[in-house]
Amino acid sequence: MNKQEIKDKIANKCYAKVEFLKLEIKGLDKTTPHFAYTQEMIDGLISFKERELELWNYINYLNETYGGK
Repeated sequence: MNKQEIKDKIANKCYAKVEFLKLEIKGLDKTTPHFAYTQEMIDGLISFKERELELWNYINYLNETYGGK
């Protein structure tokens, strides 16, 4: 596998992860608390997913900027 193929695989993985995280966050925004699932827990999950989204966006940025070097 050459550097361009690796860069493309990383970009594809980042894209898939970012899109999935966006869907998860959108779904959590619509979630209502029920039983032992409190609003605080939902907010914590949203916060965690947003940080993870930030991380994957940064990984993608690094791949695009420095991936071929």
